[in-house]
Amino acid sequence: SSVRAVVILGTGDFSRALSTRLVANGYRVTMGSRRPERRNISARSPHLSGVRVLGQEDAVAESEVVFLGIPSTSVMETLLPIKASLRGKVLVDVSNPEVMTKGATVAELLRENFPECDVVKGFNTLSAYSLESGQSLGSMVVHLASDSSQATEKVAAVARDIGLQCVVRGGLNTTRALEDLPREAWGGWGVPLLVSFAVWLLWTIYGTWRYHIHKTHAAERWPVNTNNKIAGCAAITLLALCYLPGSIAAIVQLKNGSKHQAFPRCLDRWLKMRKQLGLMALASASLHCVLSLAHISPAYFKKWYDVRTISIPANQTSDMTFPIDSRMNWIGEVTVYLGSIALLLLCSQGVASLPSVTERLNWRRWWLLQSVVGHIGLLFAVTHVAAKVLPFIFSRPFSTSVQGMSFLSNLLPSFTLLLRICLLLPCLGIPLRKIRNGWERGVDDEEQGVVLDGVAKEEDEDGAVCRMEEI
Repeated sequence: SSVRAVVILGTGDFSRALSTRLVANGYRVTMGSRRPERRNISARSPHLSGVRVLGQEDAVAESEVVFLGIPSTSVMETLLPIKASLRGKVLVDVSNPEVMTKGATVAELLRENFPECDVVKGFNTLSAYSLESGQSLGSMVVHLASDSSQATEKVAAVARDIGLQCVVRGGLNTTRALEDLPREAWGGWGVPLLVSFAVWLLWTIYGTWRYHIHKTHAAERWPVNTNNKIAGCAAITLLALCYLPGSIAAIVQLKNGSKHQAFPRCLDRWLKMRKQLGLMALASASLHCVLSLAHISPAYFKKWYDVRTISIPANQTSDMTFPIDSRMNWIGEVTVYLGSIALLLLCSQGVASLPSVTERLNWRRWWLLQSVVGHIGLLFAVTHVAAKVLPFIFSRPFSTSVQGMSFLSNLLPSFTLLLRICLLLPCLGIPLRKIRNGWERGVDDEEQGVVLDGVAKEEDEDGAVCRMEEI
């Protein structure tokens, strides 16, 4: 960085944490305070013994970059008295308001009241602890916003020097969004959690009714045995909800004949929550696996095991030893195998969704993991459930079989897979691929050929129009 001296106004926790990080990376830090004689920084932080604490007006003369480590409510009353000394400085607003208002943000007020300064909003998404200790309690990415590209680069250089990543969000008109980031309690998880809760609630109500009211199972079987079924049904349902919107989006694009038209709002929100739904499916599937391992035995899964019978001769008076060897039959073996593969593939997607892994994947690898491997995992999950249901579906009335949780939970995932298979057929897959490459139905474009009456055509070398395919 070309800036090796930094001024920080304020001596609070965040200011000391930022000073610690800057000093450790070779910066000369000067802190400004209204009462410098009362601020013995080295007493609380011995490693900051080389940091000078001056009056605010004297401090700002030490560097062109000034971090405002003061509360948002005190920024204006602190800076206005030293306005003349701030001329030509880069002011970095790191504050977050305690209460959001509809008026101008602090950064926008600084731009209005200090027109001779360059204002940068940033560092407000970092905590004092993560800065000082180097341990991330969240994202260690610095979001920056400024109307001056030169000022942004100066602050970004400081951030990179102390080991932080930078994202430029735009001008100061985006500062409201930056101040909203630390206030997001759920960070995009609100609606997915509600959807997951609704799925779990529906399966819990149905499973409880079916096994403890309709079949009158003992109540002590509810925590593990019944909830194991509920977890499995919730997992495969959430997994289907993760992949279904992608196919629906493809159908919408085929209908519109273009990729440039916006999706309906509900579909757009559904597409944006696929990652969260997939992770909730992984959590539910993991719980299903643990509960299954906890009570898998012939007593609970008798259809998965070979039946062994013992006949004791009449009038037998001596001791007799009967070795009982209960092994899984082919149904149990296949069901456990398919479920294990499905969980393994789902775990690989969970790992691939980690930011540290995602940023190392190119688009092709990411698509293979999240789409191809994901649908294969869904296929294994569907066959895992089908292996339990199909061998017995005709051994009892069909009206009884369709009431089973396994049968019902497999309907939506099977439909999702069937829809995806249909979209892979050449009659749909080729037009869809063209649309996603920029082709638009009914648009006369030299780059995509001549389009007439819904039929895609292109000209050959002699100028003749050749038919490509009907859409």
